[in-house]
Amino acid sequence: MALYCTDLAEWLEAATSVIHRKAGNGGSPDNPFEAFAKALGGEAPLDVEQSLAAMVYLGPGGGGNAHDTLLRAMASMARRGVPAETAVAAGLKALTDAAARSGITFDPVKETAAIGDMYRSGAAKFKAEIEDETEDSTAGDAQASDIEPVDLWGQFDSPPLPLGLLPKTIEHFALEEADLMGVDPSGLAMAALAVCAAALPDYIQLQVKRHDSNWFEAARLWVGLIGNPSTKKTPIILRATKPLKRLDAELWRSYVNATKRYDELTKEERKNTERPRQRRLRLEDTTIEAAQEVLKDSPDGVLCIQDELAGWFGAMDKYAGRGATKDRGFWLQSFHGGPYAVNRIARGAAMIENLSVSLLGGIQPEPIRKIAADTIDDGLLQRLIPIMLHRGSAGKDAPRVGQDYDELIVQLRERSPPPQALQFTDAALTIRHQLETRHLDLMACEIVNRKLAAHIGKYDGLFARF
Repeated sequence: MALYCTDLAEWLEAATSVIHRKAGNGGSPDNPFEAFAKALGGEAPLDVEQSLAAMVYLGPGGGGNAHDTLLRAMASMARRGVPAETAVAAGLKALTDAAARSGITFDPVKETAAIGDMYRSGAAKFKAEIEDETEDSTAGDAQASDIEPVDLWGQFDSPPLPLGLLPKTIEHFALEEADLMGVDPSGLAMAALAVCAAALPDYIQLQVKRHDSNWFEAARLWVGLIGNPSTKKTPIILRATKPLKRLDAELWRSYVNATKRYDELTKEERKNTERPRQRRLRLEDTTIEAAQEVLKDSPDGVLCIQDELAGWFGAMDKYAGRGATKDRGFWLQSFHGGPYAVNRIARGAAMIENLSVSLLGGIQPEPIRKIAADTIDDGLLQRLIPIMLHRGSAGKDAPRVGQDYDELIVQLRERSPPPQALQFTDAALTIRHQLETRHLDLMACEIVNRKLAAHIGKYDGLFARF
C-alpha cells in the first residue's frame, strides 16, 4: 500500500535515501530575470518542461534536484489549471528519466503518491491565494477558482460576426442573406470565403516574407460549420456554393460536348487532336482515385463540398492500414498544393500539376468531438477552421439578394496571373509578425492539448491565405 505523507521531507528521511540532497548549499546560478521579478515582489514564471527535463536526481538544493523541482513544477501546473492526472504523469516521467540517468531505482507507487501530494498542496495554496485576493477585489470580479475549461464543441453562445472586418461584398452578402434565411451570418461569411478561395486560381499567390523566396501561400481554405440541425448548415452551404456550382456546371457541359466531338473523330484525326480535359471547380461524392482524374486537368484548384464531414472523416478511418494512410496522405497534400505523382499498375502513371483542394462541410458537435478524440493524429483535423453556429431562426419571404457576391465569384475565377507574387505592405508585415509572436504564445497550450496547439500552429499560414 502506498504511503501518503503531508510532508515529503519527513517521508524521504524515513523511507529511503534515493533523493537525498548533496551536502552544501548549492543553489541555482544567478538569473537577472529572476532577480528582477523578485525585486518587484514576485517570482519569474517557471518553464515547467525545461525545469523537469533538467532535473537532477541527486542535485543540489535550490531548484535543481528532484525534490525542489517537482515541488515547483506541481505548484506551477496547479496554478495553470493542468489536470492533476496530467501533471502527476509528467512529474513521474521526469523522475523516471532522471533516475535512469543516475542509474538509480525507486518505488513508482510511493513516488506517484508523493508527487500527487505536491500537486494537491500547490493547488490548495493557489486556491487560498485566490480567495485572499478576491476578498480585496471589487464586487463582481470573477473568481479564478470558478473558471472552467471551455468545451470547444459544447453548447454556448458564439460571438457575433464582427462588422468592418470583411470585404464589403462578403459582409453584405453574409448579413443580408442571413436575415432572409434565418441563419448565423458567421457561417455564411466563412462559407463564402471558402468558395472565394476555390474560385481564385492558384497561380495567384502571396509571398509571406519579403526576403523568403520559399514560402508562398495560395488562397486555399478548409472550413467546417459545426452545429445541430437547427443551425441550418446545409442551406448555408447550398447558398454559398451556388455561383461556383453554376460555373462548374458550365465547365462540365463544355467537357461533355468536347468529348462527344472527340469521339466522333476518326482514328487518324484523333492522333493529331488532344483529348478534352476535364477542368472542374468542385468535388462532392468522390473517391481519391476519381478526384485524381479531375485534378489532373484542374491545376487552379477545386472545392470539395461535404454536406456531412463525419462521412468524409469516417471514410478514411473506416479501414485501417495502408488504405487509410493513402487517403489521408492525399488530402493532407491537397491542403498544401503542389505537384503530386500518381503511379498505379492498372491505371498507369500521371502527374498532377497542382494538387489543390479547398474544403467546405458541416458536422454536428458530437461527431466532431468523437473525431477529435479518436482520429489518427496526423494533423488532418487541425487544418480545418471550425465555425460554431448560432441556432437558426425563422427566415423572411423576400426577394433574394447577393447578386454582388455571385458576380464576385465569376470575377475571381477570371482573374489573370499577376506579373509576380503578391506581397504584404510594411504595415501588414508588422501585423503578421505580431500575430506570429502571439501564435507562438498560444501554442504553449500543448501541455494541456497537443492537438489544439497543432491547430494554432497553422495560423501563420492561414493569415496569409485570408
